[in-house]
Amino acid sequence: ELVRGRRPAGQRRARPLTAPAAMAPTRWEVVGGADKGGILVRAGVSTTSEQVADRLATGSVVEELELAGERLQYQKVSGEGPPTGWVSIKLKDKALLVVLEEKGEPPPPASATAVAATPE
Repeated sequence: ELVRGRRPAGQRRARPLTAPAAMAPTRWEVVGGADKGGILVRAGVSTTSEQVADRLATGSVVEELELAGERLQYQKVSGEGPPTGWVSIKLKDKALLVVLEEKGEPPPPASATAVAATPE
C-alpha cells in the first residue's frame, strides 16, 4: 500500500540524470583532447550535427544544461572555446569530461593518478 509521499519498503526512487532546478547545476571539467587543442563541439545533440569552428579547451569548466545519453549540452563557466554547445562526455573508453565534486575538484581517476606521478 502506498502512503502519500512514501514508497513501499525496498523500493527506491530512480535518480534523475540531471539535477533538479532547485539544486546547483552539475559542473564538468574537460579532461580530453589535450593533443588536439580540446574537444569537438557541435550545434546539436546529434553527433552528425554541424560542428562548431572552435574546440572546447582541455581544462575548461562547463555547467550541464542537459544530458542525453553520453551527449552533454553545456554552458561554459571558464576556459577557452564556444560559450555553449553539445559535446560527448566520452569517446570509446576514454573520458572527455568528468563531473567536478562539490569542492570544485574532479575525482582523480585511478589510472590518471599513476600517470600524473610519472615524469615525462
